[in-house]
Amino acid sequence: EQQQPAARMRAIDILTDLFGGIPSTAAEILATARSNELRARAVWSLGAKPPHPLPLDVLVPYLNDNDAYVRRRALETVARLSGNLSVLLPSIARCMNDDDRQVRLAAARVVPGLNSAQFKEVADTARRINWKAALTTTLGYVWRTQAQNQAYNAYAVDLGKRILEGKHPIDR
Repeated sequence: EQQQPAARMRAIDILTDLFGGIPSTAAEILATARSNELRARAVWSLGAKPPHPLPLDVLVPYLNDNDAYVRRRALETVARLSGNLSVLLPSIARCMNDDDRQVRLAAARVVPGLNSAQFKEVADTARRINWKAALTTTLGYVWRTQAQNQAYNAYAVDLGKRILEGKHPIDR
């Protein structure tokens, strides 16, 4: 951390634009950087030009970061990935309950790319967290069904109806 964050972010930009992104080992190190902007830029690079292969556990610290901007950038990166995302699913489910609205929306945008088993795991975990997490997951499910050309979503209607009728536990 000898360089200023701005210089380090510019270096990440150059590595991403000209050299195919940052290596996963650098991303592991940058996950502990003091600057939230630097951590966000590092995880952005992983999504813009992922190293091959990208060990997905590198993304976990970014998804669990204490800064909302970093978590949102990590979710945007996850949304670009496919395959076995199982190591990321608990963190994605927690992001469904984030205090930051933009993080919750980014988490919902991950859902259309999940396979059925992955979606079920995220949805089950989110439901156990609370209704806010379940509602965010439902938004992702609506986008998932729209991507599959399903016009009507009975699950979303049922959940919305239960919330409006007050048939859910009150979060305190």
